[in-house]
Amino acid sequence: MSENDEFDIDNLGDDLGTDVVRQLRKAYKAKQKEIEQLRKQVEEFSTANRNSVIEGTLTANGLDARMSKFMPNEVVTTEDVNAWINENADILGISAGSPQESSEEVQAASRMADMTSHTPAASAGDIMSRIEAAGSQEELNEVLFGNPNGPVK
Repeated sequence: MSENDEFDIDNLGDDLGTDVVRQLRKAYKAKQKEIEQLRKQVEEFSTANRNSVIEGTLTANGLDARMSKFMPNEVVTTEDVNAWINENADILGISAGSPQESSEEVQAASRMADMTSHTPAASAGDIMSRIEAAGSQEELNEVLFGNPNGPVK
């Protein structure tokens, strides 16, 4: 006879079987607890990573990072965030195709802001007298365009 033939399922109440079962149950519970802790850690890390990606992408696109709380849960990657920004560009008040302005556009806007902030309000007679008093091309450009180079493209 083999060893399995002598196994009696009705005789599982002996000390050896009960102790083994208790140890297995105890080990199983410990592993389940460990698995649950690891799942919680993975969830925390995933959430932190998602928040970091979303906030970084929003900041890189010149938007306020606080908008991240309005992102749906499906948005996880940088590509997802950019797609969401393009989809909601009209709500956000930005142009859909280019969330960031080119450096040339930024420089032009800066020049225009500088010109309006440094130029005092003048009457037509004052401007005419300044044009007539200009002694060089640079001075004339300064009066007319707010810079010595003239109109900037």
